[in-house]
Amino acid sequence: MALFTDLILRWRLKLFLGIAVSLLAVMLVMTSLRQQPCAEVCVVLMGDSITALWPDAATGKELASLQIVNRGVPGGDTAHMLSRFHHDVIRLRPKVVVIEGGVNDFVRVPLSSTEQNLQAMVEKADSNGIRVILATLPPTGKHGSGISASSGDSGHQKIRLLNDWIKDYAAKKKNLVIVDYYSVLADEHGSYLEGFTVDGIHPTAQGYARMQPLLRDALLAALRAGT
Repeated sequence: MALFTDLILRWRLKLFLGIAVSLLAVMLVMTSLRQQPCAEVCVVLMGDSITALWPDAATGKELASLQIVNRGVPGGDTAHMLSRFHHDVIRLRPKVVVIEGGVNDFVRVPLSSTEQNLQAMVEKADSNGIRVILATLPPTGKHGSGISASSGDSGHQKIRLLNDWIKDYAAKKKNLVIVDYYSVLADEHGSYLEGFTVDGIHPTAQGYARMQPLLRDALLAALRAGT
């Protein structure tokens, strides 16, 4: 009986080790593939859940003759984006990077920190010969909620202030292209237009469809700026 139990324990240990080794091998392969340069001329979409959940901007899809590599991470703030920027962008050697982020910063850090993180990512890309598109933040809140920037809502105010900074920074930075998502998604109060948001933060399919032509035009402008 003791011998049988010992054999069972050894078999379970070997099985566990085999599974662990297999999982490690898969992780190593995935990490290796993630760190390799793009097989095709590509664009990396760097952002948070707004980027990650974009159905027509998933990894492997194509826009403006560029292969998309989606590096959106739900819940990520700009500090997290900056910390993984070399791994998720620079190592891939994309033609263009689109940087979208900041809404998850608002309850964590002052606006100045978000601005510094965005600027640092732009400078890293620029120093590595990667063309940059900087996105304005979409609005927050559902249409008809009655909340607006003028009513003192801090979220609306911070989005307006950050988007103003993004536009001012881009105007001073050579070859930095803007994609202004806010302009096609926001109503007069700074909330989403009706039907364009799922939860007051993320766009619906209809909202993403409004963003798509702007992103395509921005990519074409970035490619022209580099010639």
